[in-house]
Amino acid sequence: AIGLLVGVVPVALGLLWLPSLRRVGAHWLAAFMALTAGLLTFLGVEALAEALELQAAVPAALGGPGLVLLGLAASALGMTFLASRLSRGRVGGSGLALAALVAVGIGVHNLGEGLAIGTSFATGELQLGAFLVIGFMVHNVTEGLGIAAPATRARVTLWQLAALALVAGAPAAHPRETAMNA
Repeated sequence: AIGLLVGVVPVALGLLWLPSLRRVGAHWLAAFMALTAGLLTFLGVEALAEALELQAAVPAALGGPGLVLLGLAASALGMTFLASRLSRGRVGGSGLALAALVAVGIGVHNLGEGLAIGTSFATGELQLGAFLVIGFMVHNVTEGLGIAAPATRARVTLWQLAALALVAGAPAAHPRETAMNA
């Protein structure tokens, strides 16, 4: 239940920006897209820097920086493959395809958030766990905006929005349960 409250509900709340985004001018929509791209770029660079910092604790036999770069390459190739499948050969794809790509990227990101919450509760760090739950809930509302922005010019059904919220938010739910049962 905590994972759904941390992942799915805030992303769905962020998707409520969609009607407002449809009414704004093109320059404001471009500003929201730039903000979203900047946030995602910041998160990516920060995650890579953190991974390279933490790899020092990994035994040398596992490869250290090579393992981090392999993960980076696999992520980039996976998203590129998914982008080509969703766009079906069209240059740029549709707004819904871009929204789906953003949702998948956010879902992978939320997987780590779920692991952090689950680990903190499993190790008895209840205050840290509560802090992470509140912080990630607030943070995940902005992720809904990042999904909604590319979908403003597309015809999107309520079921598609629900699916996007699940893709982006559900990965925060499962790892927490796994870590708590460990």
